[in-house]
Amino acid sequence: MEERIGSTAGEVWHLLSEKDEMTVTAILKEVDASPSIAYMAIGWLSREGKLEFIEDEKRRGYRVRLKDETK
Repeated sequence: MEERIGSTAGEVWHLLSEKDEMTVTAILKEVDASPSIAYMAIGWLSREGKLEFIEDEKRRGYRVRLKDETK
């Protein structure tokens, strides 16, 4: 299970590095994993300090992007 979550986290990371910023819903649609695995992968990256979450008041949700590692 941890291996699947880790590989999905890598997929999410690569997706965000290409697209810059996405909604959580868009990420769930694009990764090749169940929603629960995708949420765990997002949590994994968040716990590692790799993600930044931006509240999207218009859509009542969040947009996600990779943190700027140069800061």
